[in-house]
Amino acid sequence: DFSGDGFLNEEKKLSLTWEMGKNYLLKDGDILFARSGATVGKSYQFKINNLSEKYFAFAGYLIKASPNEQMLSDFLKHFLFSDCFTYWKNQIFSKSTIENIGADKYSQLVITVPTLSEQKQIVSHIESASKKIDKAISLQKKQIKKLKEYKSVLIDAAVTGKIKIVND
Repeated sequence: DFSGDGFLNEEKKLSLTWEMGKNYLLKDGDILFARSGATVGKSYQFKINNLSEKYFAFAGYLIKASPNEQMLSDFLKHFLFSDCFTYWKNQIFSKSTIENIGADKYSQLVITVPTLSEQKQIVSHIESASKKIDKAISLQKKQIKKLKEYKSVLIDAAVTGKIKIVND
């Protein structure tokens, strides 16, 4: 199970016997797509160095894409979070049924693929900018947490009479 921001939910991991999972093993850089239901269109990039176990298999209700020598896995991962992909995804849904994107639809997805060196530059730029944004978000979350704590202390002090509230 993976989230909309591309992270694996470690708590929902299940184990399989080797026989059951050997035909569904993931390789470093593989991309998984949710094909239907509430998670339709969400994706996850499998990176072995981010995980504790050595072998992982994917569920049959997911779609796996393995980038080739013409496209970097990281480039595809970032493309899948772009407005361009979101627009494409929203255009192909049939609103009268359960939303579904099968392998047949993904095979029709057109992606402009720059040279490998350009892909590396694009990925580097996105990841550099993302680090700055993530740091700013983290700081804001810390400030919000401190303000909530301060608010709670003020309410407690007012309710217990430790401070006096004056209305003008």
